[in-house]
Amino acid sequence: MNSKSDNQIHVLVAPLDWGLGHATRCIPIIDQLQKKGCKVSVASSGRALALLKREFPLIDSFELYPYNPQYQTSGSLLLKVILQAPKFLKAIFSERKQVEEIIKEQSIKLIISDNRYGCYSSSVRSVFITHQLTILNPSQYFFVARVANWLNQWRIKKFDECWVPDLPQNEFSGSLSKSKTVPHQFIGLLSRFSLPIGERMDQVISQNPAILRSNKLLVILSGPEPQRTVFENIILTQAKKIDGNVLISKGLPEESDQISISENIRSINHLTTADLQLAIQQAEYVICRSGYSSVMDLATIGKKNIIMVPTPGQPEQEYLAEKLNDENKVYAISQSKLNLKEALVQASKTIGLFAEKDELLDQVLSNAISMIKQKSL
Repeated sequence: MNSKSDNQIHVLVAPLDWGLGHATRCIPIIDQLQKKGCKVSVASSGRALALLKREFPLIDSFELYPYNPQYQTSGSLLLKVILQAPKFLKAIFSERKQVEEIIKEQSIKLIISDNRYGCYSSSVRSVFITHQLTILNPSQYFFVARVANWLNQWRIKKFDECWVPDLPQNEFSGSLSKSKTVPHQFIGLLSRFSLPIGERMDQVISQNPAILRSNKLLVILSGPEPQRTVFENIILTQAKKIDGNVLISKGLPEESDQISISENIRSINHLTTADLQLAIQQAEYVICRSGYSSVMDLATIGKKNIIMVPTPGQPEQEYLAEKLNDENKVYAISQSKLNLKEALVQASKTIGLFAEKDELLDQVLSNAISMIKQKSL
């Protein structure tokens, strides 16, 4: 736990609990804040909180009211989300109250919320992180899109700042991060793989025999249920027919790191940041959802031979998958049409994802800390 000091800025980082992506992209933010001498605490729920507690076991953590989103097994996701609106509103108002209590008890000076609309306060500087200034395409979803986009931007404007994890050219998020009505600044790609493994490499290899062997395919599972398990079952059925070893990272950080073995397939409940980076680098192919955090992670590594399968009915992932497929950076295919053998062939023809290293996050965090220090003088 960080030592306390009168001059030390205490920052609360609060990622959304829809899957693991919001939590994983907060990892480089937490690391840089600590390097800048800040005390950092995290607040979230479910698997997102479990992951951050495993990555940063020595920092304080707070459990917020969970959103607990449920995805459809079939039919319209949009309708499913609309029907859950009362539950989401309750979570927003509950976390708002919880955050105010944490601020008072912990002397928080800065809140960084990754897509948690209720994690802000008028008493401290509050930042909202999102790559979705536009949630739905108005030309596709008509009235519903206009209402959803207006509500999204209205809530974002309650924060002092909005940070977008992308480069100024909207290179990876495309039209999702474009807005003429919400002031925002770009902070570069946020990836848990921004940090070199360095001296941890020997430790990683010795502790994870599942990634010691040569794997033809790495499967990264993520996202809310039931679609996470639906995708896993499809992979398990088709992976048996693959000529080569398959490693499945199940994305269950709250479970023990148990390794199960079946024919050519090995699966493990959770891989740490360093473990997963090594597994990605040594695997010939990677298959995963087309979530934006996965895009940033793979681009940071410079990975080739990527297969992306968007969560059925999720507009953001479907848009990103189509965009990257059209740019020949990945091979994207719908879950219902996935043929793993054919997907491997098509993925080998793509150019992969790559991003130049930037210093935008460091600059933005330095400015935020400087503003808080000046205000306290």
